[in-house]
Amino acid sequence: MKHLFYAIFAALLLVGCNTSAPTVEWIEGDLNSETGLYENEFIVRGVPADSTDWVFWFWTQNLTHYEEVECDGMKLEQFKARIHMLRPNGTPKVAGEYRVRYRTSAKLWNVSKYPGRFSYRNGTEKPMLVEVKYKPLPLVSDGEVIYNTNAEVTMSKSAPEHIVPYPKSIVYGAEGTTDLSAWQRSTAEVKMLDEKHPKGWYRITLDGGVKIEAADEYGAYYAATTLENIKTNDTVVRNMVIEDYPDFDIRGFMIHLASSHKTMEEMYKLVDLLARYKVNLLHLHLTDDYGWRIEIADIPELTEVGARSLIPQPDGKGWYKEDGAIMSSTTFDKNDMSYANNRHYSREDYINLVKYAAERKIRVLPEIDFPGHSRAVVEALRAYERRTGDTRYTPTHPEDKSVFASVQGVGDNTFDIGIESTYNFMALVFDRLIEMHNEAGAPLTEIHIGGDEVPEGAWFGSPACQALLAKAPKGADALEVFYSYFANRTMDVAEARGIKISGWHEIVEHLDKPTWKRMSKSCAWINFWGFDRMLPIAQKAVENGVNVVLSNCQTTYMEEMHTLNKQEVGNGWAGPIDTKTAFSLDPFNPAYPMKDKSRIIGVQTQIWSSRVEHFVFPKGLGNFDRAWNATPQCSYDCYYSILVNKELPYLSSKKVGYHIAQPGLKIVDGKLEANAPFLGGEIHYTFGEDTPTKKDALWSEPVAVPEDVKVISARYFYDGRQSVTTTLRR
Repeated sequence: MKHLFYAIFAALLLVGCNTSAPTVEWIEGDLNSETGLYENEFIVRGVPADSTDWVFWFWTQNLTHYEEVECDGMKLEQFKARIHMLRPNGTPKVAGEYRVRYRTSAKLWNVSKYPGRFSYRNGTEKPMLVEVKYKPLPLVSDGEVIYNTNAEVTMSKSAPEHIVPYPKSIVYGAEGTTDLSAWQRSTAEVKMLDEKHPKGWYRITLDGGVKIEAADEYGAYYAATTLENIKTNDTVVRNMVIEDYPDFDIRGFMIHLASSHKTMEEMYKLVDLLARYKVNLLHLHLTDDYGWRIEIADIPELTEVGARSLIPQPDGKGWYKEDGAIMSSTTFDKNDMSYANNRHYSREDYINLVKYAAERKIRVLPEIDFPGHSRAVVEALRAYERRTGDTRYTPTHPEDKSVFASVQGVGDNTFDIGIESTYNFMALVFDRLIEMHNEAGAPLTEIHIGGDEVPEGAWFGSPACQALLAKAPKGADALEVFYSYFANRTMDVAEARGIKISGWHEIVEHLDKPTWKRMSKSCAWINFWGFDRMLPIAQKAVENGVNVVLSNCQTTYMEEMHTLNKQEVGNGWAGPIDTKTAFSLDPFNPAYPMKDKSRIIGVQTQIWSSRVEHFVFPKGLGNFDRAWNATPQCSYDCYYSILVNKELPYLSSKKVGYHIAQPGLKIVDGKLEANAPFLGGEIHYTFGEDTPTKKDALWSEPVAVPEDVKVISARYFYDGRQSVTTTLRR
């Protein structure tokens, strides 16, 4: 059972793996106090002794900068961005055992930062997935921290009407109950009021019967949703009057589809879950460096190249190349649709999704990333031009000498904002998206253009961009010239089609005064994703009349790890984000000194990982509650009790792969004390480093700990799921 978790983690990378493949062992090293760097090691075994043309491909987030310390028959190289390789380099000291030790400044927050997605290819032989053996550092003791966190929450019973989002007003009536078993949304009667109420307002009176009043169609829909949620909890409830409305017009959810396509069934399931929690905007991140996921029939290469992946292929010159697809470390056939990163949404798929969401009062907002994060489309448009000779959509100037790489290490991923063909392509995509939404009966009012993380150094080597600078006033800031020109040209395209734009906050970071004035009319909102140190950008937007949707990375980026436990997957640069952190989002935080609070028009949750359900549920419900209620309408203890008592059983019934929190551990008077994140499950433990299973000891009361036991490990088991391992060291 030793290090069972890491064996499982490795197995997840090996679906369909050929057992005859060579093996890779990765050893995690500690921080070197002298160099301030982390030293790790790769060991390869089982490659043919007579071969000098083998290569291991792998993917990692945290290896854009490294230095080799010792190479023994093998070298470590970066291909591009996050794709790396291990190749032979001389004769190893021990026959059949190839090693490379390297240093990096990158902290490996958890297992998802370890090198992964390994494949192997020997010469021109068929590639195969590879077994990876991980030897991580021991887990840090977190038992007492988790114990204290669990102890802070006081659980209570939850009434059927205690739902998420929590209603703004619940007033209990006379004695008696109302039976909801016969009530149905499809036959419900709603009285529409002429009185002035907020958009989405409704009132439900339960007095033995069911009476619904609403300010508009949205209020009527949300009232029915509230009744459905109550009915899910219990069909017979106390008599009461519920009055409710949303505080924000935008209650958004963004899903990153560019790097990992989701099936239509998965998307419909997601929409149903979002509708339950009264989310009204589904922001689809359809394009990025690693994929273009929407069909535009005019340019087949957008999906035939931009939506396909493949491991790098030999270039015949001793190196490798991307061959008509976006680079991957584990995709062996770009035409095999069993790979999620080879799929896209057809025109029909997209229209059907827009319709499905609209029926649930959810608008679909497409995001087409301009001008950065565009590696996939840049490659696709070049392939289109090679095939057709059509230069109308050329993404970059042919004489551009700019050298740059994004924060993710991706180069050549940015449209040239100084050439006309960029805006020709933008206009084409806008037209096709508008057509699809019109056909779905849900006209577009804005298109999200991304606009974030343009790499430093982009455009400066472009003759077209240099021409823009030559026309600018003497001493003008170059970035202000570039971004203002791009913003104005983008607004030209949008205004000509009767829509607005939205984007991440970088689209307004470098603007001149005339452009700010125009943005106040033609930009629907910016998504502010930054840390508090970036608040001046949002403040300046508000001061210039531009609306803000709060998308703060420290509270709404769901893929941030739940805790600092190294077995938790997820990012760590903005986290961790747990259930309480997501609930604690304060849209009107006094730390946000914005003069016009009315310019904060919404809250949006983001998920940048393919593991949507694991990261979003249940912690994302805190964001959903805050998007409806800017100020919590119940305490955190009450909210957490609702999650455990009502929402987890519902999520289980819908087969949602939600996350399970850890048990806490501490030793009191020589005995092991433990507490669970909530009741209903089991805590199993081991004395030592072994990963606990359900076959190990069940904790039910304080247990004497032998003096020679220095490490205790525990997991929480609930609803067929289990937490990561909690460790207590003494």
